[in-house]
Amino acid sequence: MPLTVIRNRLRRSPLRRIVMSYRHRGIGDADVLLASYPRSGNTWLKSLIASCLLGEPLQNLSDTVNPVIPMVGYHRGTRPLLKNSGRVIKTHEGYRPEYKRAIWVVRDPRDVVMSEYKLEVRSNRCFGTFDEFLQDFIHQRAGGRATWQRHTQSWLDSDLHHSGNVLFIAFEKLRAEPGEQLQRVLEFLDAPYDQSSIAKALEQNSIQMLAERHAAYDRTLGRTIRAEIPAVNRGLSGGWRDQLPPAAVQSIEQQFGDVMERVGYRRSKT
Repeated sequence: MPLTVIRNRLRRSPLRRIVMSYRHRGIGDADVLLASYPRSGNTWLKSLIASCLLGEPLQNLSDTVNPVIPMVGYHRGTRPLLKNSGRVIKTHEGYRPEYKRAIWVVRDPRDVVMSEYKLEVRSNRCFGTFDEFLQDFIHQRAGGRATWQRHTQSWLDSDLHHSGNVLFIAFEKLRAEPGEQLQRVLEFLDAPYDQSSIAKALEQNSIQMLAERHAAYDRTLGRTIRAEIPAVNRGLSGGWRDQLPPAAVQSIEQQFGDVMERVGYRRSKT
């Protein structure tokens, strides 16, 4: 049995809850979670934040060994970036009670599914058809995480969201007006900034530069990948309109439509 299949089955088992509880140990009240569903702009935003706070871009985009903004579970010993000695920690999990403040990035699931499928194919983790992947995306992710709908609902309905301790960032706005959205993030973090530092961060973290750093990271790992598929797509908003089959659009909207509208994504006209 392939290792990826074994890993995915374990992630769906009750063991995952135990593992995730362990990974979240040590998160404090001063820490801010940088949260999103996968393929929603989280890596780009963490690079922008790091550039503003450190004055230079992240050369290592790894979520597991990055000492600046790592993935939850790899945060012990992470360098505090905030005034109150808080850390910025990345997560793809739904809301958890350990989270006291968060920046939450949301992207249209019709774009997310295309981006995630391309990444899985590129990494040789998916050998089925897009239709098969779509069904897994809608009903239960192969990686063991919640669906986009459950993930999004958990944040929308959280006490954290209702208390104002979550900064909501729409990926589409981040792409359309990155300077303004980055300023909102820095103000939420109570981090020092000026317009020149924001402009420099945007220059240092263009989509092309991010793609190059991803490629360099893949080479250090010796990953077997399909190099013709970029690790970082162009980050388009609404690309699903031209690329996603109508039947796939209908399936996603039937399953996720109510929650999509809660975060501002309209159903397509049929």
